Amino acid sequence: MKIPTILEYYDSKNSCCSYWRGRGVLSLLCGDGYVNLIEGTWNDQWDTINFADIAFFQRPMNKECLKQIATCKDYGLKIIIDLDDYNFISPSHPVYKVWCDIYDDNIFRKIMLLADIATVSTKVLQQYYLTYSNNVKIVPNAIDDSWLKFKPISNNKIVLIRAGDHHLSDIWYYRREIESVMKNHKDWKLQVLGCEVDFLKGLSNYEYAGDYNIHDYFAYILNARPSIFIV
Repeated sequence: MKIPTILEYYDSKNSCCSYWRGRGVLSLLCGDGYVNLIEGTWNDQWDTINFADIAFFQRPMNKECLKQIATCKDYGLKIIIDLDDYNFISPSHPVYKVWCDIYDDNIFRKIMLLADIATVSTKVLQQYYLTYSNNVKIVPNAIDDSWLKFKPISNNKIVLIRAGDHHLSDIWYYRREIESVMKNHKDWKLQVLGCEVDFLKGLSNYEYAGDYNIHDYFAYILNARPSIFIV
């Protein structure tokens, strides 16, 4: 029996949410058998398309994704897209204007029409996306974190915050509140995981914890056992 080959495309291998979410859907596709998996990002070349049977996209919503999905469809690949978030942002969100510049609902509707199936993480999202497609299936979030054996929350006075991607805009939006809390609690430590947050580096209790990749991200959280974790 032929072993199917899946092209997996997502925004970035350092985009932890998308990467780990996608792993769950792919695990179900594999079942008890095997697949050949080719990883890539939306910016990679498509010379591997001839070797694939299925193209898997995580959160495809922009014009570039539409082109790639259409190309895969032309080559006869089955299209699976996974959506674990909404396709809109509240006007009060700090990245609302950025999102409006890159998102087009007509493009997203075309993406949904080209997909052979769409998967979502919750019943609420399924009901929402059924307005775009009649073939939306629920695949619960994939990571079974029981093997991590999380310990009870510690009282080590560490606030661990993830910085990077849109999270950085969130931090900027709440920067005054964060500064106020940390200045009033100098015995607490603000640890930043991901990228440096230049506008918070003036805090005496600021500490950069370093960059991360998809494999050590959860391990760092597990070992740090922060009193507060902000994503």
